[in-house]
Amino acid sequence: MTVVEDFGEYTGLEGALTVGVVPIADVAFDLKWTRGSINVPRSGKYSDKELPGKFSVTITLKKVLVKTEAATVIGKSLNATPVGGTAGVMHAGLTPPGSGSENITDMTSATPATPSRIRFIARTAAVTAVGRAIIIGTDRADREMTENVDLAVCIIGATSGTSKGLFKTVSRVALVDVVAAGATIEVSSITGASNYTVGQPEVFDLIGSLTKGAHSVTATLPDCWFKNGGIDWTDASKAVDVNINVGIYDPDLMTVAVV
Repeated sequence: MTVVEDFGEYTGLEGALTVGVVPIADVAFDLKWTRGSINVPRSGKYSDKELPGKFSVTITLKKVLVKTEAATVIGKSLNATPVGGTAGVMHAGLTPPGSGSENITDMTSATPATPSRIRFIARTAAVTAVGRAIIIGTDRADREMTENVDLAVCIIGATSGTSKGLFKTVSRVALVDVVAAGATIEVSSITGASNYTVGQPEVFDLIGSLTKGAHSVTATLPDCWFKNGGIDWTDASKAVDVNINVGIYDPDLMTVAVV
C-alpha cells in the first residue's frame, strides 16, 4: 500500500476561532495587517526614500447565525452586561376557564427583580386541551406591552407555554379556552434570557488558529471589541449571515505563534 505524505498546506478545515473563551463554529475569520510607509523626499534623486511606518490590523468575522452563538456575535456588540431575567412566582395558581370561556386575573406579584420572560406551569392537574394566555404588562422602558402565548397540552408540573418577550411588570393575565379540570396554572418569571441594551461593548481576547497535527499558526489579539452588529432578514432559501468588523485596542500587543 502506498502511503501519501501530508502535503503540509493548511485548509479551512484546520481553522478555529475563540472569542473570549467561547469557541465560534463555522466561521470565516480574516486577519490582515498592514505596515504603512513614510516617503522621505531627497535632492538629486528621482525617488523618495520609503521608510516603515505605522502598523494597523484589520479583522473581519463572517458566519451563519446560530442560536447558541447569538449572544456572542450579536450581544457583545451592544453591551457587556445583559439582563438575564429573574426566577420568581407571580401568581401561584390561575383557574383555567374551560373551552369557549375566558377569565382575567391580577397578579399577586407584578414585578420580577429584572425584566424576564413569563412561563405558565400546570399545577395539581394536567392541561388537557390547548388555549392561550394574554399577558398584560410593561416592557423595560415602562411602555404598555401585551403578548399572546399559546398554551399546549402538558402533564402536571410541566411547562404549558412561555413568552418570547421580556416583561418588566405583569399586571394581569387573561386565560382563554384553557381546559384543565381541577388544575391551576402557575405564572412565573424565569431566568435564561439575555436582554441587551445599548451601552459599553464587551472587551474580549480573540484567538484565531490553524492546527494540523503538531503544527499550528495561532494569532492572539487582546482587548478586542465588535465594531458593528446586526441581522439581515432574508428568505427561506438563505441562511442568516453575520458580518462583523473587530477592533483591537493596541495592535502592538498582537502575537502570531508559528509552531
